[in-house]
Amino acid sequence: VTGLLSVAHAPIRVSDIENRRLTALPSFSWEKVLDASYQKQMEEGMKDQSLIKKPSIRIAVTIDAAFGRQDRNGAYFDNDGTYVKMETENDYNASRIALNTRILRRFSEESGLPVDICMIPPGGAAEPQKLPMFAPYLDDSRIRKDVWKEIRGDEKMKLVSLEGFFNDGEEKYFYTDHHYNNRGAYLAARDYQRSRGLDLPDIDYYSLVTVGDNFRGTLYRSAPLY
Repeated sequence: VTGLLSVAHAPIRVSDIENRRLTALPSFSWEKVLDASYQKQMEEGMKDQSLIKKPSIRIAVTIDAAFGRQDRNGAYFDNDGTYVKMETENDYNASRIALNTRILRRFSEESGLPVDICMIPPGGAAEPQKLPMFAPYLDDSRIRKDVWKEIRGDEKMKLVSLEGFFNDGEEKYFYTDHHYNNRGAYLAARDYQRSRGLDLPDIDYYSLVTVGDNFRGTLYRSAPLY
């Protein structure tokens, strides 16, 4: 029945949960059958076009949550709708950090301009209270120290302190996404301005406007709960 339903309905182009284009059912030709591409695309298409795929994903994640599992597809999640991108020591790459820093130094040298590096911390580092208990997470301060070692002694390069960002106790990241929200953007901008001897008005000075109430971010698609 599921197979018939997958064939009968109009093709679904994009999965809003997975945030990707779905495989369509193939058109028949003997050439495709003989080189096996028809069978392969048909198998993938039947999976992607299945009408029970979306609810089955939600059911699987809900069952995981009911049994206490709080990580799936690169995201930590909680029953209250909080998501944090999973970043561990396995994601740390010292050579990549050194390469990126050298690129910035080269830019500074060739342009003759000073460079301020404002490293925005990931959600789990800035708001560790959102992580599951005992969940492994990448030490963000370690990366900052390595960058500081790379630029130390270079008068044209400066690593901006985000002390105000880290010490603010309010929500700074969207619940279902790895990007920071209005407040996080404000705090990062304020810390940067202060590093330049300037300041910003208090956040209440700005008019914050709600533009929607049904936002589902990238991390939500990794583990969509009912």
